[in-house]
Amino acid sequence: MSGLQKDIELHQALQTLSEYIVANKLRKTKEREDILTFIHTHPGHWEADELYSMMQDEGSAISRMSVFNTLELLVKCQLVICHHFDNGAAKYEKLTPNTRHFHRICTQCGNIKEFTDKKLHRILAKKGFAAFSPTYYNFYIYGLCKKCQTTNNLTTNPQNK
Repeated sequence: MSGLQKDIELHQALQTLSEYIVANKLRKTKEREDILTFIHTHPGHWEADELYSMMQDEGSAISRMSVFNTLELLVKCQLVICHHFDNGAAKYEKLTPNTRHFHRICTQCGNIKEFTDKKLHRILAKKGFAAFSPTYYNFYIYGLCKKCQTTNNLTTNPQNK
């Protein structure tokens, strides 16, 4: 994705946040905007404490409570999605109109890899739901990554290929 596209997505996300704050009569704070900006400029999946630590490492004076509260707000206004992968810990990821990927999660080391599959996207796009209009979807595949397969000597098993 180009730098210009990333800037456009961030601008749209900040606008969405601003509109949500006004519509719900909430306080507009620099901290909320800083957290959203950080999420957009640091792609990945993080627990709230990880995000807080990363922001602290970069010199932010933001409070831990602000991070937790803002993540809840960003989930409500559909700018961030909260995943509960196999270990049950809440992991957050930015959500954009172009967010169309799936996740492979290693059940041994917890490594998360994103992937896309055009055929699967077409199937899901054609799926109709009575009295329901999907805004996004999640798809998780659990298994062992190549590193953990090698560690467990599973790469020679034909069922694992």
